Amino acid sequence: MKIKLVIVLGILTLLAACTPNVSVFTDPGTTIIVYKGDRFSIELPSNVTTGYSWEFVTPIDPEFLTVVNTDYINPDTTLEGAGGTQVWVFEAIQPGATTILLEYKRPWEVGVPAIQTARFDVTVQ
Repeated sequence: MKIKLVIVLGILTLLAACTPNVSVFTDPGTTIIVYKGDRFSIELPSNVTTGYSWEFVTPIDPEFLTVVNTDYINPDTTLEGAGGTQVWVFEAIQPGATTILLEYKRPWEVGVPAIQTARFDVTVQ
C-alpha cells in the first residue's frame, strides 16, 4: 500500500512539474511583460447575475496575442447574487506591444456607457 502511494505521489509531482506556470494579472493599468510562447491570464471580478460582463472594446491583435481560453469562475459561496471572476488566458505570439482594453457593461444596453473599464498594456519580448 505504501509503495502504491509513493508511486501515485511521484506521478502527481511529475505532472505538476510539466504544467506550465501562467502569470495572473488582476490590476488594470498593469503593464504585462511576457516572452514569446508564454501564457498569462487576466482575471477580473464580475457578476453575471446582474447582466454585466466584461467585453473586449477592440479585438485582440492576433499578431501579438491569441486567446487560449475564457471562463467564468463562480463564487465560492452559496449566497444568491454573489459575484465571481471572469478569466481570459492568452498566449504571446511574437515580440511587440499591444493593449487589451475591456469594458464592464450589459451587452444589450446599446449606447449606454460602460460602468467600468480595464486597460492592460502588453509587451511581448
